[in-house]
Amino acid sequence: MIIDFGSNSLRYDLVSKTMSDGTKPKKDINILEVFDKEDGAIDVRLLIDEPCYELFLENGSVYNLGQRLDSGEPLGSIRISMEGAKGAIEHLVIHKMKFIWKDAPKNVVYPY
Repeated sequence: MIIDFGSNSLRYDLVSKTMSDGTKPKKDINILEVFDKEDGAIDVRLLIDEPCYELFLENGSVYNLGQRLDSGEPLGSIRISMEGAKGAIEHLVIHKMKFIWKDAPKNVVYPY
C-alpha cells in the first residue's frame, strides 16, 4: 500500500509487514514492523498538519511522526494505491482540521 500526499510517500509492505517513509533505505531505522491482527484488513489513520504528519497503523500498534517534505505547501491531493496486491477501502473519513488558536492572526491566508 502506498499513501502519497504532497511530496511525501509512505509505503506499507503487505508481505513483510513493514512500513517506510521512503526517504531512507530499507535497512535504516525508519522502518517500523507492524503487528497485524491477521484479519486481512489494514487499519490506517493519517493526520496531516502543515509541518508534519502522524501515521497510525493497525489501531496504533505502529506510530510514526514525520516531517512533511514540502514544508506545508497545499496538498492538492491524497492518493492511496496498492502495488503488487489487491485491496479495497472499506471505510474512509476525511476531516478538515480546525485552527485551534483563539487569537488567529487576521492577515494569514490558509491554503485549504
